Amino acid sequence: MFGKKRLIREVLTALMLCGALALRAEDSYMAKLRAGVEKNDAEAQFEMGFYYLFGAVLKLDKDKGLQLMQKAADQGMPVARAVMSRDESVEKELFKLAEQGDVWAQNVLGMFLTTYDYHAAAPMFRMAAERGNAFAQCALGTCYAEGEGVERDLAQAAIWFRKAAEQGHPYGQFALGGCYCRGYGVEKDEKQAAIWFRKAAEQGYEPAKAALKTLGK
Repeated sequence: MFGKKRLIREVLTALMLCGALALRAEDSYMAKLRAGVEKNDAEAQFEMGFYYLFGAVLKLDKDKGLQLMQKAADQGMPVARAVMSRDESVEKELFKLAEQGDVWAQNVLGMFLTTYDYHAAAPMFRMAAERGNAFAQCALGTCYAEGEGVERDLAQAAIWFRKAAEQGHPYGQFALGGCYCRGYGVEKDEKQAAIWFRKAAEQGYEPAKAALKTLGK
């Protein structure tokens, strides 16, 4: 009797995993983002533009990034309009939006601030991260992992990477895989590392593909 129940559980688990695999490609974070861009969604345009502009997640392409941000600005997205205004008051406007809780204004400021003051950048990322923004969670995790703007804390880094990874963000998945691979903030576990690397690789994230090869997966 016990054997039959166990077999049923294993079959159901396998079926659920197959279902997840079937949905994964079209429901992945980056697939949804690209679909949003194609549907002319301003937030998706801005987020993808942000990734191209800063070379974060996607390969650096400033022209493509600015084109996407301009499309978002043309639809009236406040942070996009501020970034694309090229007005002398752009920094003031971004800080105003950040104070009002605009997570992408917080991320833009955070990225600019990392060039000279991580102690000012980290609080920006934290504000956006605490509001559930996956990129900011990755950025804050990186601050903790590298001790930039905050005291180095690998356990905190892993916590924030996991929050992003569980939202499907490819960098969060890759970074969490790295934590498991090295035992940073979590118990070392190459099987878990491979699982998270593969999730990121399936979204086209090249560093994750390289990491899988290193693990021989």
